[in-house]
Amino acid sequence: MSETKICYMCGERIVPRWDTIPRSVTNRDVCTTCYVIVVEFVNNAHDESEGK
Repeated sequence: MSETKICYMCGERIVPRWDTIPRSVTNRDVCTTCYVIVVEFVNNAHDESEGK
């Protein structure tokens, strides 16, 4: 029986079969929905920093 993980962004329970999200990106447990948001946010931040 695996421990229940909670998404630190929205507080929803993370479905175990979705637990393939690489922690290296966020270093936290996030659900799939918030993971997509985080990835887009990170990608946008990288794009802006390259425009110097």
